[in-house]
Amino acid sequence: MPHGPLRALLTWLLLAGLMAGAGCAILSPEPPPPPEPPPPPLGLVEEDRWLNVELGVYWLNPGGYEPERPLAEQTFLFGWQKNGLGARLWTPADAGGLQATARKLAKRQGWELAQEMAISWQGRPAWDAKLSGPVLGGRLRLMQAPRAIFVVAALAPQGEADARGPELAAMIEGLRLLPPGDVLHTVRHPSETLSVVAMWYTGTVRNWPLLQEYNGLPDPRLRLGQDILVPANLVWRWDPLPVWVVRQAQAPQAEEPKEESPHGQAPVLELLPAGPK
Repeated sequence: MPHGPLRALLTWLLLAGLMAGAGCAILSPEPPPPPEPPPPPLGLVEEDRWLNVELGVYWLNPGGYEPERPLAEQTFLFGWQKNGLGARLWTPADAGGLQATARKLAKRQGWELAQEMAISWQGRPAWDAKLSGPVLGGRLRLMQAPRAIFVVAALAPQGEADARGPELAAMIEGLRLLPPGDVLHTVRHPSETLSVVAMWYTGTVRNWPLLQEYNGLPDPRLRLGQDILVPANLVWRWDPLPVWVVRQAQAPQAEEPKEESPHGQAPVLELLPAGPK
């Protein structure tokens, strides 16, 4: 028989082996939880739009809407709202494809999705669906962008969503990607004007003085072969100005009477989606 100390050591080793076999091994400390991802940048409201340079996106005010910031328990990034209508933007961190992201968000919000379809939006893969809930209905659209997946929901009271479809579409289409740099336009048609260039690339002729200032032009008249830079933060579309737009802008409007504004002037030409006025 072994001596007392040796016997005690053998007994302890035997018990330790039995405990390890029974799943009672000494526990190592649990690894710390992974750090939470940083919150997305909030962006800035500038006059008639919300701008988020970090995400490479801006969102035009649909027309007389008020900015909406999320409450502590809400997950959307930014929104617009007015008289029961609203639109909200999410940038999900746990995105796993457009369709899966749409259904995951719909489940969290208590929405039912219908008429889901894969589309292209601003030249990028996108997903579109109609949504309905206990109180609100409307439209949901997702876009795969270089820096994030953008999810936009345009919402109206449930019984009004179908009738207000054009307004809901205008809310969604006011969200635009910033180009990676200024757009270079070369004058190719003798009838081009800064107003036409501004209307095509920025959505409204009102921006022609900004183009003149940005390019340092003492004379707003354009010449063939002249290069015009359109600032990235104004760009509405990136594709080149087509000749039919130039011709249509110069064509006389003789067949139909011109609709005048309350101040007696013809309305300003715009290509931006028009929200409720």
